[in-house]
Amino acid sequence: MLKPGDIIEIGQYKISLIRDDVLSDATSTAVQKKIELGSQTILSVGRSSSNDLVLPYPAVSRKHACLFWDEHVATHIIEDLHSTNGTFVNGKLISNSALLHPGDIVQIGPVSLAYGPGFIQTIDKSKDIEVRTSELNQFISQDRNLLQNISLTIKPREFVAIVGTSGAGKSTLLNALSGFRPANSGTVYVNGQDLYANFDAFRDQIGFVPQSNIIHLELTVYEALYY
Repeated sequence: MLKPGDIIEIGQYKISLIRDDVLSDATSTAVQKKIELGSQTILSVGRSSSNDLVLPYPAVSRKHACLFWDEHVATHIIEDLHSTNGTFVNGKLISNSALLHPGDIVQIGPVSLAYGPGFIQTIDKSKDIEVRTSELNQFISQDRNLLQNISLTIKPREFVAIVGTSGAGKSTLLNALSGFRPANSGTVYVNGQDLYANFDAFRDQIGFVPQSNIIHLELTVYEALYY
């Protein structure tokens, strides 16, 4: 039986296993890059061009995190450098630093870093996001269900309009898809990961404009969109 993080040795070759919910079909066209850590003690990560690993995204701080080898525990440690939006390991926000084990996934902005022995694999999914739902239901009373087993898939780079009459449940569905108001039952997956269980890791990548008018009426359409 094999599990994420296991290492298979065949002669002089070593193969490490990475969680398949990250390397899924939804990320097949994602930009991937393998970085050999080697003897490099510290690998800095951030939006600034002065970092060893540059992630040019608004959700990434200029000096976001650093990866360094700790010989006392014989593994790498990821440390968050007081970033604005945080650093996540396996979907959980770290308060300061965390030990890394083969198969762990570090999330910084829209980029995943899959950690293996002696390397990290960067997976940039910022332009290839797949949303999939499975049997969403939203009960507001024992006998009234606004969403009735809604299952759908939105492929990467698709532009989708949800159309229906007033009261059909469009806003309820959008609230469930965005995690703004999660469904009572069912699951929303973003690139194979449970959105509700990992919401903090995705919240900075989700834009939601409510139905009410929250813009300045004196601005032009261009100005409103720009700001």
